[in-house]
Amino acid sequence: MINLLDDTAERVFHDEGLKIGKIVTFNSKSKILSFPSLPHKEFYESTSNAVGRIFIKYRSKEDNDKVFWYTKTGFCIKRDTVITSCLAIEELNFEKVYIFFGCDATVESEIDLTHLDEFGIELVSCGRAFDALFRDPIILKGSDDHLYSWLICNDIEILQFKGEPPIDQQYLLPMIPTKKQTTDYYVMGYPGHIDLKQFADLYGERSMKYGLLYVDVHNYTRGFQRKTIFIGEALTFDEKVITHQCPTFKGTAGGILADSEYDKKFIGIHIGGTKEVGNVALSVTHPVFWHVYKTYVLDGDPQFLNENRAELEPFLNYFKFNQIKR
Repeated sequence: MINLLDDTAERVFHDEGLKIGKIVTFNSKSKILSFPSLPHKEFYESTSNAVGRIFIKYRSKEDNDKVFWYTKTGFCIKRDTVITSCLAIEELNFEKVYIFFGCDATVESEIDLTHLDEFGIELVSCGRAFDALFRDPIILKGSDDHLYSWLICNDIEILQFKGEPPIDQQYLLPMIPTKKQTTDYYVMGYPGHIDLKQFADLYGERSMKYGLLYVDVHNYTRGFQRKTIFIGEALTFDEKVITHQCPTFKGTAGGILADSEYDKKFIGIHIGGTKEVGNVALSVTHPVFWHVYKTYVLDGDPQFLNENRAELEPFLNYFKFNQIKR
């Protein structure tokens, strides 16, 4: 077993500098204009309203005056509840977290980190009590046939709106994933800015093809930091994780992995990627996801369950059947 490094930076898959998959952005009104004939375009557009960019403020454990900001993606699984990948960073103290649902989340030109209360909605973490219940690591088979252990056993975080959520706040529902050869799968999230040198360092090579790849993805993401759809192929499915080739970047961790044929649904939470195992999403069939969904979404809210029972029924039946089996 090999432990993966903590820099799970995600991958853009390519063939001699030509990206594999599609990268699509939205305009300011959450509409797709760059690909007018994109199949299921209306599903991408309506789903996007529940996806936001997360801004996390940390302080150094060694020097409390040092402030650090990190960004990732998150999305609503209930009108007042957000899911993302794990927020914990060992050497830093978590202080505040915000979510911004706009399509352009570019720091400095659109977002002022010193006045995030004016731009984003503050969230509060629901804690990580589930870590004591689920201790098994995520094990992945690499392209070299070695087994790798993901850095974080339970790479998710549940947060709730500190105040009242917007009255029209949209949310997404989980659905049981199925592998279909003809289906486009996609990650939706906010890629962080990366310059050409960082991009070359990430892939460990400086060559013309990586320069062409960087220009290509820079153009299609419109300079990064915007709400973006990364369309590609899902490769493997098991109870805990789904691996895929959607061409993602740092900053998209915490975003949805979804089947393009369904509206306002998701099959996993994208958590990152490495050159050894490719891109990875935590599946909605993972026992820890069922635990947090039942605890923070379903329990104590019969109205939510009644309103969404028909669409949630396959998901609920899956866990009912598997609990009986166990």
